Amino acid sequence: MTRDLTLLPVALLHALKHYKALHERVVMMQVDTEDVPHVPPERRIELHEVGKGFYTMLLRYGFMDQPNVMRALAQTRAQHLHINLMETSFIIGRERLRTRARRGAFWHWRNRLFIMLSGLALDATEFFRIPPNRVVELGGQIEI
Repeated sequence: MTRDLTLLPVALLHALKHYKALHERVVMMQVDTEDVPHVPPERRIELHEVGKGFYTMLLRYGFMDQPNVMRALAQTRAQHLHINLMETSFIIGRERLRTRARRGAFWHWRNRLFIMLSGLALDATEFFRIPPNRVVELGGQIEI
């Protein structure tokens, strides 16, 4: 999963560095929430074959829709991409926020508050309805 399909996901780079191999088929997926209540099913999935087992998939949901990645993957059969959901792994990047060591007191409490609030956000696995036993999380730390 990625925020931008025009860039290679950092999580994929970390996985390649760690495993020193790529899967036979890689689907880079971006999930967008549009400024409409509901996105019609015919506009929901945009799938492109890049080549050599690489695909990009853009999923669109309205702000009232509940994203369901597993259902979207099951619907790719209509576009001739057959995915065995029981053999699918999701590589998700996770960033851990940290404060910089030398900042003024004013910025320090604001950064700590931001880090605390970001920790209250729903986990991507829950939000996108991905089975937790299918997720591999690779991450790093970001200083703010």
